Amino acid sequence: MPLLSVTGINSNGQTFTIARAYLPNKQSWVFHWILSHALPQLLGVEAMKKIVVIISDGDSTEIAQINNLIDVLCPHVHRLRCGWHLVDRGWETLIYHIPKDPFWSRFRMFETTRRILFSWSYSWMTPACETKEEYNLSLQLFVRFLESQELMSRVGPFFVEKIRQWHATVLSCEPNWVCHRRKSLFAREEYTNSYHEASYRKVKYGFAAVAPGMDIHQSGKSLSLQADVSFKLMKSKASKAQTRFADLLHQPSTVIKTNKTWSWSSRSTME
Repeated sequence: MPLLSVTGINSNGQTFTIARAYLPNKQSWVFHWILSHALPQLLGVEAMKKIVVIISDGDSTEIAQINNLIDVLCPHVHRLRCGWHLVDRGWETLIYHIPKDPFWSRFRMFETTRRILFSWSYSWMTPACETKEEYNLSLQLFVRFLESQELMSRVGPFFVEKIRQWHATVLSCEPNWVCHRRKSLFAREEYTNSYHEASYRKVKYGFAAVAPGMDIHQSGKSLSLQADVSFKLMKSKASKAQTRFADLLHQPSTVIKTNKTWSWSSRSTME
């Protein structure tokens, strides 16, 4: 049974879980009900207004309903896509695997080419291509490389065509990941949603981990226990930070800048 997890990052870089739900299936109506009905009821209208960025993976049904949520309830939200899902998972879907070849040199050549293509694509999602001009120049060189005889000799015509299809899929989501479009946004990651993936790792391997043999009631108790522990830990850290800040206020030698606002919940990133 699929487990949907909605997590967030506040303005202090702290990850928190907004909601988890076991899904009967991955049909469109399930995501529509959770995103457009359940979440607004759970969070409230004011909390929905504080969401700045929404990041998701490559599930097409989920993506369509997230876009619908933004159009209807959160028109102010910036939409991002996880670059790792686009680049790495897209490669697995379209190109399948590294070809099995009896000659190790051919295998190594293909793997080296894959790493070059991945690194090149990820560079567009980082400050390595901080301006539109840098991105356009890099993209032109990338397209020229795809059309070169060097790439053809490395992987062969069949895989060149597959690589071009993969590249077109990545580019189709360009507004959601290119760095020069979103460099001013509040986002902790450059091209992945690893904060969200880390929350799943805690579910599988952390304290009170959910095991494959558990039924829905047992796993629900484990998830509730994890949530209680995480909440107490976050509350303890917040209390300590507040105490340290109060101590600074009583130190006459400390200069406090008043042109910045510290907030625990004014900006959050939802995945």
